[in-house]
Amino acid sequence: MWYKNVRAQNFLILAFSLAGIIGSAYLFSLRWEMSSQERHQIKTEVFSSVVDYLTFHPNVNTDYLFIGTSGSDPSTDILNGFKKHVPPVEPISSSRKSFGFSAPLVHKTDVNKRGISINLESLEKEANGRVKVLISIYQDRAASAKYQYILDKRDGMYRVIQVTFPNQAMF
Repeated sequence: MWYKNVRAQNFLILAFSLAGIIGSAYLFSLRWEMSSQERHQIKTEVFSSVVDYLTFHPNVNTDYLFIGTSGSDPSTDILNGFKKHVPPVEPISSSRKSFGFSAPLVHKTDVNKRGISINLESLEKEANGRVKVLISIYQDRAASAKYQYILDKRDGMYRVIQVTFPNQAMF
């Protein structure tokens, strides 16, 4: 019988041990995925927060705000939420860096109109259920920074609970 065979027992013990180790390593490396609706709601919340911050900041004077996700344009639903915003909010593809010493960000069709790009670089759900979002903001070479937003789900909606600003002020 196989259960009396010491070699077979040792093989089974080794096989189950390896399966347990691999299974636990896989389980601990899992990142709980968010639904597309949750990702959309998080992006909308973060973009709204950043746009409001820049709009009402006393030292910010800009013609445009350009928003994007990983260097690409956000969904039209997000852009439509800012349709009547002043200053206008446009997709990041409508902007380009101009040449010169400071390399300011300008509108593609009118280089006399300066802007600020807001690029959502990463969105990561943590084990505790909170979401960490990394945002980069660029106006010119002298005025660029990264911000970290922490969101938590409250009453079924993700809300910004913490913002970590850079050590030096951007504006």
